Amino acid sequence: MADQKTILLFDDDPDDLEMLEEAILSLYPQTSIHAVTSLSDFWSCLERLSRQGLPHLIVLDFNMPGVTGADVLLLLRRSRRYRNLPTLVWSTSSSEAHRSASLQSGASHYFVKPASFPDMVQQAKTMLTFCESDG
Repeated sequence: MADQKTILLFDDDPDDLEMLEEAILSLYPQTSIHAVTSLSDFWSCLERLSRQGLPHLIVLDFNMPGVTGADVLLLLRRSRRYRNLPTLVWSTSSSEAHRSASLQSGASHYFVKPASFPDMVQQAKTMLTFCESDG
């Protein structure tokens, strides 16, 4: 990931967002991260970005008030503008039903949130392998 990448993080838990952002930036300080905690902020952020400025990666929480990561994925996949963006689901849930719903809705991968920061850094490194390489 030599060039600068843009990542959009959507999670209703600000602490989880901050830890994941810190983990990503510890690996690649030049990464541009947009972190949002609501569905309206998620869509506003996407709509503000130019076609060339769309995120190289989206990371969605699965369990959020009023919406799941799978729901958001279905909306993304219906949009010509967003359907091909690599999107990961990141959740405290290890439920096979949640994993399956996410993958069937178009997630590139489903991650269970780790318990420690070193494990989060390792997970962030894996997540970053899903970034589009043409950026």
